[in-house]
Amino acid sequence: MGVPGVVTHRLVNCVNMPQLIQRCGLRAFVETGILDGDGIAVALHYGFSRVFSCDIARECIEKAQRRFTNTNVCLSLGDSREFIRQMAAQVEGPALFWLDAHFPDHAAGDVGEFPLPDELATLRARKGVERDVIICDDMRCIPGDDNPTLIPRTHPDIAANPDRFIQKGLTLKMLWGPFADSHDVYLINEETGVLLLVPRGTAYRGHFRWRILRRPRMIRLH
Repeated sequence: MGVPGVVTHRLVNCVNMPQLIQRCGLRAFVETGILDGDGIAVALHYGFSRVFSCDIARECIEKAQRRFTNTNVCLSLGDSREFIRQMAAQVEGPALFWLDAHFPDHAAGDVGEFPLPDELATLRARKGVERDVIICDDMRCIPGDDNPTLIPRTHPDIAANPDRFIQKGLTLKMLWGPFADSHDVYLINEETGVLLLVPRGTAYRGHFRWRILRRPRMIRLH
């Protein structure tokens, strides 16, 4: 079953959202990186009553305001790291955190291009994080032999500036390691690569609607 107005999105194509919502009792949806607003559309489609999203680009905020008139959609303009600090303290769980605020061409020089490690560090200290679901996009830019989603440097997305895209000094385990005592960790080898952290012991099976770049598979990391 598709989501109206959404052609392709990781939360539809790669992740079994209904199963996560049901088995983890998710109440709120928190997103970094709005772009066209498809993440918000997915969250509303699956019945989240509280949706929070941020972007550093004012035009993305304004576009989302025109697209969504729901009073339960809260949009914030600014740095995703500060947004996650606020959400971690304010939002009651269990919540789904969809982290996708990477490589904003329009403002990268001002705030840094890959805030994900800082966002995850904030969430690790969140009270009740062991009940939250955390999903991170763009694992294709994390180097390491243990990462089958790593994009080749010859790919047109990064060929012109590979050092900007590939995150030197960062590994997959550096991202998920702090959550090893509270979450089961999966790497979804589909599209741009998705890191999925679900509360420890959750019975979960992945959902793959599309086969875009390669045969999809879900790898258990921990």
